[in-house]
This record gives sequence, C-alpha cells and structure tokens, in this order.
Amino acid sequence: MKTFVGLEVDSPKMFRLAASRFVWVMALLFGTLPRGLDGQTAVLSLPGDWEVGTPASVGIDGQVLTDVSRRAANGEFGQVNSLLVVRGGKLVFEEYYRGWGIFQIHTIQSLSKSVTSLLVGIAIGEGLIKSVDQRVSDFFPEYRAIFDQDPRKQRLTLRNVLTMTFGNDWKERAIPYSNPANIVWRMAAADDWMGFILGQPMVEEPGARFNYSTGSALLLSGILQHATGMHVSVYAEQRLFDPLSIPVYGWYRNMTHPQRWTHTGGGLGLRSRDLAKIGYLLVSGGRWNGKQVVPAAWIEESTRPHVQADTALWYGYQWWLQSLPNSVGSAGAHNEVIEGRGYGGQYVVAVPRLDLVVAVTSGSFEDETEARRALTMVLQHVLPAVKQLR
Repeated sequence: MKTFVGLEVDSPKMFRLAASRFVWVMALLFGTLPRGLDGQTAVLSLPGDWEVGTPASVGIDGQVLTDVSRRAANGEFGQVNSLLVVRGGKLVFEEYYRGWGIFQIHTIQSLSKSVTSLLVGIAIGEGLIKSVDQRVSDFFPEYRAIFDQDPRKQRLTLRNVLTMTFGNDWKERAIPYSNPANIVWRMAAADDWMGFILGQPMVEEPGARFNYSTGSALLLSGILQHATGMHVSVYAEQRLFDPLSIPVYGWYRNMTHPQRWTHTGGGLGLRSRDLAKIGYLLVSGGRWNGKQVVPAAWIEESTRPHVQADTALWYGYQWWLQSLPNSVGSAGAHNEVIEGRGYGGQYVVAVPRLDLVVAVTSGSFEDETEARRALTMVLQHVLPAVKQLR
C-alpha cells in the first residue's frame, strides 16, 4: 500500500488501471469510436466493467441527453466534469468535460458518507456490528470519560449517527466551508478526530431532530475500524471495491494520529464509472454481476425515510431522499429518488422505479448555488428523457 499526499493507492490496482488504459489506447490507435445517429459518442466497453448499450435500447431519448450534454459543456449547469447514465444495468451515456476523462479519479466529497453507509450494512451482515441500535460507546472504550460526562452521550446509538440525529452542538452550515472557523476545519485541524467529535457538548436528546454533521459521518470511521479490525479503506477494498471491479481509488486518512482513521466524511475519490456502480447497488438490491455485494435488507432499510431533513427532503442512513418531480410522474413516496451528494456538485442519483442511475461530478466549489445546478440538470432534464417506466 502506497500513500501519495494522503491518498491510498494499492500498487496491483495501479497495474490493473494501466491495463485498462492500454485497452483505451488501442481503441484510439486502431479504431474510431462509433457515433450514434444522435451524434453521441458510443460508450466504450472495457473488460470486466459495465455492460454498455444505447439510450434508445433502454427506453431513453438519446437526443434529449445529447442536448443536456451540450448545455453541460457550455456551463449551464455549473462546472460539470462528467455525466453518466445507467439503465437496466447498462451504461448507456457517458460524457466528460473540461479535460476530465474515463480513467481519472475525481473527488466525491460528502458522497463518501453514502459509500460508508454501504460498508456499515456489510459489517452488520457479517455480524461484526450487532445492529443500528448498538450503543456508540461500545466502539470507543478509550473515550469512556467523555461518555460519562453526559448520560445523553451514553444513550447515543449507531442509528443516531447514521441519521445525523446525534444531538450535539454542531453548527456545520452556519459558516461557509471556505471559512477556517467552520467546525469541519477545526475538526480536521485536530489530531484526534474522534475525541473532537465526541467531546462536543450535547444540546438535545439523540434522535430529536436532523442536524447535518460531517462529524457524525466521521464517527463511522472509528466504529467500522473498531468492529472490523481494519482501516475503512482496506475493508472497503476487500468487501466493496473489489467485488464491484473498482480497480483504483483514493481515500484520505488522518496520518497524524496513531489510528490513522479513514476520512469517511468526505475523503474518497472514485472514477465516474465506479461512482455509477455505487448508485447501481441501490436499484439492484445490492447486487453486481449476479453477486450479492451489500445485503438487500440493508439497501431497503438504509434508503427508507428515517428523518425529515427539510420541507421536501428526507434522510435515510447517509442517503438523501425525495419524491420524483411531478413531470416524471411522482407517486408521492418520500424515497422515490435516492441521492448521494457531495460538495461542489458531486451526485449519484438512483431511481429504483425507473431502474435508473445518474452519476455527475463537478468542480463548482466556489458557489453552492452553481453546484446545485448539477442536481437540477438530473432531476429536471435527464429524468424526463426516460420514455417508459419499468
């Protein structure tokens, strides 16, 4: 295992990535990628990767996607760097912009939280974690003195962490992320991430209400490391990335603390194709290539609306949930659309009812309003391109 500027990259994985790149180079040298009738570049088929197809073959209007792609390239939806569409288990649309490409790892920011939720489900399925009702204090015996400070901390459960209903004093959205005074920056500056998070005073009973917290998501790193005996990045590689044929990734770790915790709150980087695989688990019941990667029961439970996060927005276990737009034929359920979201316009949007996954990466880090345009692109422009329900 090698570490480059905080990103872990395994040497054999780099070899497999180089082999994949060789396939791509041969395609460019000895053949021109075909184009469809709508002018869209055909999706490249790579060994061991996605089954590919055309939008028309899965009931999607390819011309609409081509138009959306043109607008994305022109900056109408912020600084979009990639747009991928999957339906029926086939990758049918894939475009990159602003110099990005198929083999590049892109930060997914807080989408790391959603990936970590899948790992929690796998660990529960393996019996390494009892249930979501297990007390958080079980995983942090070295911080017993902190838990003893307030009986509410002693009642804190894994469910509270997953649903961001911790109940501590954590005002992450009160100050812009660009400001070093933001609590996320103060946490990152602390050598002991877990001690910083657990040490914040309680202001209400756990479970009382939703309060967005990267600190809660980072606690999952300590919980999983205690439960599995592995760094989260290593556990993810063995139980999630390898089964999904994800050949390369980067995941930031705290190299200043002896525990070297993996940053489960926002430190993961993936290729766009592999981000789409994460989303596909939500529409396939946790299966990939005929194998059960994540327990189906966890997929169902973690994407159920557990707490209301906003007027029309709900939260599961590290997943954002909302109804389909009326223009697409919403049935009114709160979890028709399942979203992983990351700062700067990183999104994976899964719609089980449409058997659809859309993955987007962006570089809109300076303007949160601009970053949200990428989600508008998906909900208001990509989803209506689906011609038929399945």
